[in-house]
Amino acid sequence: MGRRRTSLASGVEAEIRLRTERRESADTIYSALHGQVSRSKICRMQVEIRNGTAPTPSPTPSPTPSQIDPNDVPEFVLETTPLEKIREYQAAVEKGMRQAESDGNLSALASLAQKAAALIAVQIKATPLPKADPNDDPFMIKAKQQAKERFLRLVNAALEVK
Repeated sequence: MGRRRTSLASGVEAEIRLRTERRESADTIYSALHGQVSRSKICRMQVEIRNGTAPTPSPTPSPTPSQIDPNDVPEFVLETTPLEKIREYQAAVEKGMRQAESDGNLSALASLAQKAAALIAVQIKATPLPKADPNDDPFMIKAKQQAKERFLRLVNAALEVK
């Protein structure tokens, strides 16, 4: 009898599922989650997701702006902050910006716009870049053409000898 499954936070599980569907490696996911989940757990989840045996995730409710007051959003957010929390902060800041705009409060709007820009920058830094396909490299394309031409020359030469 196996161990009982421990549940992860819905945001972490969704992040692993999203990154697995993007074909990211377990090491990349582990470093992006800053060690919140072990590599072995990530590997097991990836196998389950790819085989289709993973339990379907319950729909994650989108963060409602009323959860966080825009004034409670910190000026500087660390890069280690989970993406779920960053999205909650962004929703709260957007709500505050709409309120400040409707009130005509330009100083609050400017302050919240600065917070929004900082949150977007942190979100971009926290999301790893997709891995480049080595087959799209111009040198690899040229090498492929050269190998094909050489192979065809060798085949034609072998056929002419007979």
